[in-house]
Formats: sequence, C-alpha cells, structure tokens
Amino acid sequence: MIFIHSKINKGIWEQGITLKKLAEEFKTNTSYLSQVINEYKGSNFNTYINALRINYATQKIYHDKEWRKYSIESIASAAGFSNRQSFSNISLNKMG
Repeated sequence: MIFIHSKINKGIWEQGITLKKLAEEFKTNTSYLSQVINEYKGSNFNTYINALRINYATQKIYHDKEWRKYSIESIASAAGFSNRQSFSNISLNKMG
C-alpha cells in the first residue's frame, strides 16, 4: 500500500490526473484501482485525490512562510487544482 500511496502522491500535482491515467501508470485497469482506493482509503478516486491535495496545501501554508504570501490561485495550482473555485469549494467542504 505504501507503493500505491507514493505513486498517487507523485501524480496528484498533475492537473487533470484521472483514474484512467493512474491505472495505466500502475499497469492495471480502472475498476481494480478504484476498488483498491475505495477499500483502503474509504472514498472514491476524486475525493481521495482532492483530500491529498488539500492536506498538501494546508501543510505547506502551515509550515512554509513563503506559501502564506501566495495568492489563492497560486496555491490551488501548486496543489494540482485546475482553478481557484475548485480549490475553495473542496477546502470549505473538507475543513468547514
């Protein structure tokens, strides 16, 4: 499972990463990868990827003073979100 987590972490910063692209990287099919994510992480692919991205951005903002100077657009992009609105909506849903 550590291998899967590190591979997913590597790919989450890519905007537009899909279950299909990640399954191809693992040399498996989308059904199997989706099942593994559901079983081990308790969520679907998109929810899991977005949670990893939000956690990354939160940790960077908390631990790296430079990140506190960045615009929301810059943080969203660096965390792999395609736009600011997606980042804001998912952040609010996750963190309240």
